[in-house]
Amino acid sequence: MRKLMVSSLIGMMLSLPMVAVAEDDTRSEPNVRTERVPAMRERAYKQLSKARELMDAERMDEALERLSDLRDGRSSNAYEKAMAWNLTAYIAYEKGDEKGAIKAYQQVLAQSAIPASLRQHTLYALAQMYMSTSQWKAAVGTLEDWFKIADEPTTDAYLLLGSAYYQLEDYTRALRPIEKAVADARAKGQVPKENALLLLRSIYYSQNDYKKMADVLKTLCQNYSKREYWIQLAAAYGETDRQSKQLAAMMAAHDLGLFSAESDYLALSQLLMAADVPFRAAQILQEGMDKNVVERNLRSLRQLADAWVLAKDYDQAIEALQAASKAGGDAQLTLRLAQMLYEEGRYSDAVAAADRALGKGGAADQDQVYVIKGLALYELERFGDARTAFGQAAKYEGSRQVAQQWLAYLQKEQERRDALREIREAASAGRRVASSS
Repeated sequence: MRKLMVSSLIGMMLSLPMVAVAEDDTRSEPNVRTERVPAMRERAYKQLSKARELMDAERMDEALERLSDLRDGRSSNAYEKAMAWNLTAYIAYEKGDEKGAIKAYQQVLAQSAIPASLRQHTLYALAQMYMSTSQWKAAVGTLEDWFKIADEPTTDAYLLLGSAYYQLEDYTRALRPIEKAVADARAKGQVPKENALLLLRSIYYSQNDYKKMADVLKTLCQNYSKREYWIQLAAAYGETDRQSKQLAAMMAAHDLGLFSAESDYLALSQLLMAADVPFRAAQILQEGMDKNVVERNLRSLRQLADAWVLAKDYDQAIEALQAASKAGGDAQLTLRLAQMLYEEGRYSDAVAAADRALGKGGAADQDQVYVIKGLALYELERFGDARTAFGQAAKYEGSRQVAQQWLAYLQKEQERRDALREIREAASAGRRVASSS
């Protein structure tokens, strides 16, 4: 809670002239009786001064005893009682007795005639006490009374009223004073207080006003840079279809070294991929893994592989797919690995990956696994095994035609190779006969 205004009240009390002339408090104020304020007499002034001396010496109980005669005595006038209750409130607050302080302030306001300045200060201090004790409705009512008589409401006062309404979840009424507090600060060339901006952020969020929420978050990022503000700013831009700004906010958070969660790296990587910057997307995700912030699980490894594929760095993509397959990737993922290994000319590895995919079972494109395996086996010149693989592929309608074509080709290729072998063998035999003769 903000520091109470009781200290300024005490100073005001001790600076009052000790005269026999009353203050003419006849200003027209709503809900305030315009009565002539009685004068503070010399006896009362001395008692109040003595009580202050005891307070300064931290002899609070003696100070309270000194004040009791003024508070409760029949000879004290309204003004003297009000000042005695004011000091009582201060002592109660210093002793940690917030309820006692509130009751004392209520007694100050209950006096029939007190100076307008005292009423104004007391209302504000009482409102702060209500806020401190979570009495939101009482705080709102007291602050509204204070605003009716305040000469120049401060930025903090608007913020206090808005905070009270916010606690009551009356966001409609909370919005105007909080916006006023922020606007006043800016008009004075000041940075709005962080808690004022946070209240605005929450209210705009509750109203689904993501555009204004983004504006507030931008100010928070510029002046109170924290991870949560940058991440939320990016999210707000996303809600308003400003993807380039969303990416810029996430990149700024990364470059400022604010990333601390796995979701930060995953989200930025996805945004970079959507923006057609896959190489940087892969780098960001790899960075998160290297820092042990991003877990090397199936989800992250699959995303890393996608980024490397789009970046056309197939060696890195294969490494990520292999890790994903070991991390529990399904048959579909392992099929993808087998296809990439085949395309990179790593035929033995492609066969091994295809066998792992078949071992996992459940692949929607299981026929394609057999096709890839058959192709890799052909490149390894393992024609018999290739025919077996294509034979399995031919059992599926989707791959039957291509499998049968390969089976026919393999049959012809085998026949061609057999004929070529016979010719070579015959030629070799002829050379041996000639040499022996």
